[in-house]
Amino acid sequence: MKKSLILIACAVSGVASAQNIVTNGDFSHDAYTVGGYNELSSLYGWNLVGNDVAGIGKSYLGAPNQEIDLSGSYDGGGTGISQTLNTQVGKTYNLSFDVYTGGGYGYAGGVDVLVGGSQLGTNLQGLFNANPSTDRKAYSYSFTASSATTDLKFMDNNGFVSHVGNVNCQAVPEPASMLGLGLPLAGLLRRRFKK
Repeated sequence: MKKSLILIACAVSGVASAQNIVTNGDFSHDAYTVGGYNELSSLYGWNLVGNDVAGIGKSYLGAPNQEIDLSGSYDGGGTGISQTLNTQVGKTYNLSFDVYTGGGYGYAGGVDVLVGGSQLGTNLQGLFNANPSTDRKAYSYSFTASSATTDLKFMDNNGFVSHVGNVNCQAVPEPASMLGLGLPLAGLLRRRFKK
């Protein structure tokens, strides 16, 4: 029984631990001052679009983790970050991220997200609970890769506060591979419970 449980735990953890294909998706590679705001000239794993993007330290405007302010101090739109992801043609991916647009401080901003040149979301807003530490909204989109590399881009839509954080992109497990894991497990369980 103990061996069966260990095998099941290993198989389940293998399924659950899909890999994030975004480099530095939590923006933690570089340390920003706690509560601080840092204009960036580079960002590990990402390309800067425009010349005014900022790194946000934990607790700045209630940030629970480090984030990127796509609008920087320019607040005029047209700035952001991009990254080329290694993808497999025909494979489906889930993209998730958090957005904060200054609701708790009465600011207005927006975030656009593009994958492979196609817009997935336009002028995405954070929550507006008037509490900066909880005004971040989680977004999730699915896309199917049409090439071996896929461009991911986050852009400031209308200036002011346009923060993004916790960017994660993972391949969706294929039903056949799930079935391949499930059949041996079912056999083990059946044999174990027959005894």
